[in-house]
Amino acid sequence: MEFSGRLVAFPPAELLQWAAQERRTGSLVLRRSRIQKRIFFDCGRVVACQSDAPAEFYGRFLRLHGYLSERELVAALAQSSGQAGEARPLGEVLVESGMLSEQDVARTLSEHIQDSICDLFLWQRGVFYFEGDRIPETALQPDPISTMSLVLEGTRWIDELDRIRKIFPHDNVILKPGSAWPGQDLPPFARHIAEAVDGRRTLAELHQHLKGVYLRILEGAYRLSVQEVLDIAELGEAGVEGMTVELSVLDLLLEQAAEEQTQAQRREPTVPWTMLSRYHPVWVNLPAAAELQDLSPDLQSLSDRFDGRSPLKELLVLDPNNPADTYGERVDFFLDHLHRGNLALYPEAR
Repeated sequence: MEFSGRLVAFPPAELLQWAAQERRTGSLVLRRSRIQKRIFFDCGRVVACQSDAPAEFYGRFLRLHGYLSERELVAALAQSSGQAGEARPLGEVLVESGMLSEQDVARTLSEHIQDSICDLFLWQRGVFYFEGDRIPETALQPDPISTMSLVLEGTRWIDELDRIRKIFPHDNVILKPGSAWPGQDLPPFARHIAEAVDGRRTLAELHQHLKGVYLRILEGAYRLSVQEVLDIAELGEAGVEGMTVELSVLDLLLEQAAEEQTQAQRREPTVPWTMLSRYHPVWVNLPAAAELQDLSPDLQSLSDRFDGRSPLKELLVLDPNNPADTYGERVDFFLDHLHRGNLALYPEAR
């Protein structure tokens, strides 16, 4: 691990520019709460991106954009899973089966990678680290993507979100069919959005239902509203979370396929979180006083408790009396310093 830190100090745009200017080869890992993305670079150009967020699986992208039906996707995922330890890339299966051409796979992979990386520009917090190891050949894509073009597009996403927020001020806005519903000659992605609007779902619930990239869902709903295919039924109140959506069989297949490919390409061993949570963290390299002073009161308190006396599962638990307390921020803080070598883990209290 050559470089690590927090996204508050090093936003995604700066990280991508650093990798391009230094012509880096390796992987940049970014994590926010329970979502992790790994961007692969070859001499500073992006060649692949892996995400463990179900909404960003390649198969889901193909389904929402009309390249595959759900039945075709399930069949392709079954072929890509194969036997234990023999997972195959979904794109390879699609070409061999004749569902998509090599050109279509290369183009859609590039679009999918771009969406997954540009989504990082909307992250308000998180941690990152860069690994300079040689990247696996299986991670390479035929057409590397210009890193600077991703920076420009990611910046546009930030501006686009600001523009959308003038109409949809938050994600608790409820949409309903408009005067032009269901619309005519809509592309597949817009049609999925229009058909999912029922006058009851909020934008957050719409995103959970469709499981697409966050800004793409907002952008699609915004355009359909301008075209009067959709209309605002109720603004709701800011800060209300959407309901939980159960995973379907297709989601489980997508998650399994992504996990098999990720495990096949990782070189470092993985440790179950349940096992890690039983260990007791202790500082071996205490951060500088200035860095600790910039932390929130909650993280300063957490830092003081990294003394080897308490297991991780107790340190990361939420405080019901503190509404500002967030599990994700604590996990990010712990992983950041663990990757930086500032923390050690002991099996028993010291």
